Amino acid sequence: MQSQTIIVANGIGKAAAYGLIRSLPNDGTFHVSVEEIKGTRNLAQNALFHSLIRELATYSGHSFYETKELVKALYLEPALVQIGGQTNEVSPSTSSLSVDEMSSLIAQVEVLLLDVTDNK
Repeated sequence: MQSQTIIVANGIGKAAAYGLIRSLPNDGTFHVSVEEIKGTRNLAQNALFHSLIRELATYSGHSFYETKELVKALYLEPALVQIGGQTNEVSPSTSSLSVDEMSSLIAQVEVLLLDVTDNK
């Protein structure tokens, strides 16, 4: 039997999931997994984040990229990447953050920006 994925959203798809489980043969062993899909940050949040980064970069004298990497290093848990037997920490992408996580990051950047602009 091939691996199958069924997305259930707002009740739609439940019948297909029930049908798939009912169709499993009784003489086999199967792994069935259910996980909640959490929404990731939206485009409006990303646009706001980037505007804050641009403003912070202007005040700090660093490039947009340098400022964004600094903010991610300050406020996000590093992602671990293993290459050639070595594990290294890298800045995670903001595209994988949930709406709530991105809101928290934006709030932290706003506080940092206020601190930087107040001290200039």
